Amino acid sequence: MPNSQQGLSFVEVMMSMMLIATATLGLVKLHIELEQRSEFARHRQQALMVMEEKLTWFYSRGATSSLPTRPVADFATNLISGSDDSHFRYQLTWRIEEGGVEGLRDIQIEANWLDRHGEEQSVALETRLFEFGEFER
Repeated sequence: MPNSQQGLSFVEVMMSMMLIATATLGLVKLHIELEQRSEFARHRQQALMVMEEKLTWFYSRGATSSLPTRPVADFATNLISGSDDSHFRYQLTWRIEEGGVEGLRDIQIEANWLDRHGEEQSVALETRLFEFGEFER
């Protein structure tokens, strides 16, 4: 009685191993890419929050501070170009220029940080600020 069972040849096993290895490498590369993009998104969100905090301080001009230890911005003296590196990871720089109308200022603010590869990343915002609030005259 002839044996009808046949095993896999060495070539078939090697081809299967190559297909599995290729698929695994593709999945590893996808995982690394997703992790890097996730890290960039997280840093970008944190940088935006730091910039928003600075813009909120610019917008506080003329307000009464509820915390005596935290001064409010003065439109004439505090709305000038500058930088801030007091944050753990982010370097803030901002440029403030006259907006073409008296009492209007253009604000460009940028946050820079180094990613895990030591490459500089950045995000920027632009806004305008009027000396008087929208409800003041």
